[in-house]
Amino acid sequence: MTKNAKGVDIGILKNEYTICEYFGRAPVVCDWISGSMCHELELSDRNRPFVALRLLQMMKIASFMIGICYKYGTFIPVAYGLKNPVNAMVSTFYQPRCYSDLVFMNACMYPCFVLVDNISTAGTSSNELAMLHYYSLIFVIVTVIGGIANAIGYTITKEIVGGMKGSSAAALGFICAAKPHKMIIDWLNLELTSGDILFGIFAVTTSANLFGFELVTGWRMSDSIAWMIGGLGGYGLFNVIMNYYNLWWWSF
Repeated sequence: MTKNAKGVDIGILKNEYTICEYFGRAPVVCDWISGSMCHELELSDRNRPFVALRLLQMMKIASFMIGICYKYGTFIPVAYGLKNPVNAMVSTFYQPRCYSDLVFMNACMYPCFVLVDNISTAGTSSNELAMLHYYSLIFVIVTVIGGIANAIGYTITKEIVGGMKGSSAAALGFICAAKPHKMIIDWLNLELTSGDILFGIFAVTTSANLFGFELVTGWRMSDSIAWMIGGLGGYGLFNVIMNYYNLWWWSF
């Protein structure tokens, strides 16, 4: 996505399409999209957070497009408990809809990736080590914690779980532990920290499922449990790596 004087454009296969305008029907919404989802950065090994974000987005979009062409629906396995950890981790790339997880990845995961990059850089002695530690931590947040969250969601409810709801919650939990007062959403005088988003989504979706409402398409009780487990996992991971690097003195 790129922003210009008129609004926000999205580029797809060398074509650009306008998705909103500052002076259109919903200028406030366009302002929020411009501020939260247009990173306007180039892919470079010097910008590891942006590279990680784009790689994950491309993998999710590829999963959706291949799933459309695959005659059996989807080729990505979903989580069926912790007995098969590989399936649990791969289940994070399950993409039944074109928009699933992509908004969370821009709004929640990218700020987390920036924090992880800062921490891994401060805690290592060379760029090569920082890169190794950075991508290892991203793998843990996205696939390990996200996969475990999906597997636990299935184990408790016996409902199929897939996608990056647990991974997104892990990113928010990480931010909540590192910078609890950091505003993730600042729109229409609505200011929400990572903790607000974590608790709010869990409370609303859990209540909706308990009373039989479907506020978010495809969001079941298993997804709410995966969301909760992911948030706790991300919060705990921050404390583990800060102890590992001994960076409690460091201000970021």
